[in-house]
Amino acid sequence: MYDPLLSPKFKVDLMHLFIINSNAQTDRKMANPAVPMPQSLAEVEQLVIQLYEPGSPKIIAAIQEHLQTLQRSTNGWQMADALLGSQDPKVRFFGALTFTVKLNLDWQVEPLQAYRLESLIDMC
Repeated sequence: MYDPLLSPKFKVDLMHLFIINSNAQTDRKMANPAVPMPQSLAEVEQLVIQLYEPGSPKIIAAIQEHLQTLQRSTNGWQMADALLGSQDPKVRFFGALTFTVKLNLDWQVEPLQAYRLESLIDMC
């Protein structure tokens, strides 16, 4: 059975995305510097869990900003697929929500992205 969390391509793509986003974040003010951009899928899961817990509005806004950036990225498809494999129902919900975001934002996909989407569908 295919496990997207173990896919070397997914890990490379996700890490590349984190590096790009981390560099972009240093160029503009962050909502709260106490919430760093996640560097791994486990950190994404932790941010999702933290998003649904009570906390400071500034920290929640910073978490939401990071997660939305990841949702809108070209690697959002792979991230969504990986999050669906989580044990936590909140994380799985966020993975499903990410697919909804991607479908609404990227309904006209480029050929390479269309191939990736077809690959994800074939894995199901």
